[in-house]
Amino acid sequence: RRPAEAAELLGRAARAAPGNPAAHVNHGNVLRDLGHPHDALPCYQRALDLQPEYAEAHYNLGLVLDDLRRYTEALEHYERALEIEPGHTEAWNNRGAVLHKLARHREALESCDHALALAPEHPDALVNRGAALHKLERYEEALDSLERALALRPERSDTHFNRGVTLRKLDRHREAIESLDR
Repeated sequence: RRPAEAAELLGRAARAAPGNPAAHVNHGNVLRDLGHPHDALPCYQRALDLQPEYAEAHYNLGLVLDDLRRYTEALEHYERALEIEPGHTEAWNNRGAVLHKLARHREALESCDHALALAPEHPDALVNRGAALHKLERYEEALDSLERALALRPERSDTHFNRGVTLRKLDRHREAIESLDR
């Protein structure tokens, strides 16, 4: 119930301060968190109408477009966020994830490496890096990235799954089964 109340309050704040781009981004964020990406879209667009160079609005619009499987558009907004704020670790990571979805694996790897240069212990970037390396058939390197991610977040079942699939490619079947069973 609290998130719905937050959405209502942030919606009121955005209406009370229609010229404040941060209010629109905050409203969009809570709508996205509530699972309403279509409702969040116009919030980010309004923020960008007010402040076209707002990196967080571009980044969050990219997230929503990614949620909606509009990957090419999401990529454009992640890249715009990075033009404005080149040190935006999450934008680098999510750019890598969307490039992977677009089967542009070399570029995905480069993007994940940028994220990891900024935040070497970023578990999501390590997982995304592992996925890109797997698609590039660089299985040992993929396994290394996935194991580094698991050392940081051992509870992630998706990482255990990716590790198992990678181990299978390396003909390490017993370890693959153990990883897939987690």
